[in-house]
Amino acid sequence: MDIEELVKNPTEFEEKINKLLREKDPSIKEIIKMAYPLADKKGKKFLKKVVHILRTRGMEVEIPEENREPVFKPLQTVKKLLCASFDGNGIMPLAFSVEKGDFSVSVLAMHYRNGIVEIIVDERGLKNDPLPALKNEWEKTGFFVYEIPYEHGLYHLKKALSRGRKILPSFISFEELKNLNYEPIKEIPITPSSTTRGMEEILFEIHRFLPFAVLLSKDEISKYLEEYENVVLSPIILTSWTKQEREMEILKRIIKEVVENKKDAYGDFFIECGIIAMKKGLFESAGVLKGWALELMDESIPSEEKPVLQSIVRASLEFWRNQKECGIIKP
Repeated sequence: MDIEELVKNPTEFEEKINKLLREKDPSIKEIIKMAYPLADKKGKKFLKKVVHILRTRGMEVEIPEENREPVFKPLQTVKKLLCASFDGNGIMPLAFSVEKGDFSVSVLAMHYRNGIVEIIVDERGLKNDPLPALKNEWEKTGFFVYEIPYEHGLYHLKKALSRGRKILPSFISFEELKNLNYEPIKEIPITPSSTTRGMEEILFEIHRFLPFAVLLSKDEISKYLEEYENVVLSPIILTSWTKQEREMEILKRIIKEVVENKKDAYGDFFIECGIIAMKKGLFESAGVLKGWALELMDESIPSEEKPVLQSIVRASLEFWRNQKECGIIKP
């Protein structure tokens, strides 16, 4: 008897089994054992009924499926990312958590322009997720703390490798970053907008540290400060137009010589600030920040002509020019 061919014809198959059942033919046990794995869902249901009848008659019948080893599905990997707003030095704390049975966690400090400053914690095999406690700790110190897609953190790590130290959390591979396809600006689904408000006002509205985080360091622009101050205070420059023109010349030179290679990092900074604004319900500001990021991405405009970069350089010059009178404010 060709069991495989018989199972393909349900009507003939059921008639054959019922005949063996009526005749109490002992070969029915072996036929069920061979036919069950080949039967479809309806056929298996029919055979289970036959087996039940046989067992009520005292006959032990084996169904192969009942003797299979249990199938264990692999644990689903849960990946989370916790971010905190930038401090006044431009450093953003990031915490990666991967759960697969136990937890792997990495907490690092990352400067948006200079890459990874330090990996503070890098542990595997933890029984509990430390992110909830970490969130509370960060919030107590004055940070705005939020969750964002795990891929967003990978994006930051990928960019950090090109800006500074070539280090990563132990459970994240260079290959994983290489194959990453993620556009963080899509996390701000708001139409870009413009504003008459200054950059400092918008950034301060989102978090008090941000106006300081955007500034160039004194070391980066120290050689331009004296020239800038001479233009601002010069009694020789008679017209405001001439003064503005001279100031703009200095701004553009700093953009070319200092800021050009930081343009991409500033774009990431404004996107991150825009996400923070979104999460705080500051949607107009989120649109402005998205607009600044898109301005930095626009290769059709020379960097020195971009108002957003001019604003950053002017704010930096003014801050460091006035620091002797006001003191250096640190958050």
